Amino acid sequence: MTIETLQPYPGTFCSRYGFYNPQTQQTEFGYNCGTIQTINENGEVDGTLAFHILVGSDGTGLFQNGSIIKSNLSDQIVFTSSNFTGSLSAYSPIECAYVTQRNCFAATVTGDFSGIYPDGTTLNGSVKATVKRWFQTGRFEHVTKYQVNDGTLPAPTKS
Repeated sequence: MTIETLQPYPGTFCSRYGFYNPQTQQTEFGYNCGTIQTINENGEVDGTLAFHILVGSDGTGLFQNGSIIKSNLSDQIVFTSSNFTGSLSAYSPIECAYVTQRNCFAATVTGDFSGIYPDGTTLNGSVKATVKRWFQTGRFEHVTKYQVNDGTLPAPTKS
């Protein structure tokens, strides 16, 4: 099985968003993460991955109805999925990588998805990614940053 690794592309970050759900009377939150480089088994960048998740307000970190898009280096879609389900772990403290960061934490997104290739063939796959969170120091010290730090994307299987 081919397994690609994930790494952040310099200057791109995840955006965190939230909204109030009047039915549960809780704030739900999610992430939009894009331009995550995918690295093939030869160590070469072969495309990008983007995902969108919305975590429920029940505190379990579970999500459903997320989406994933994998593109090649020409921005052509390799596959899409709007059926991404999984979990987001609780954030744990980690060592900050740069002096411009403070209060660094990481959480793990793990999930399964099904989707389609552009030719209509269906697929099943999984992904695991570490989302890193930190506060910027210096001029923008109250800004919180999010970024996919690393992860794996086994090649989806055709179904």
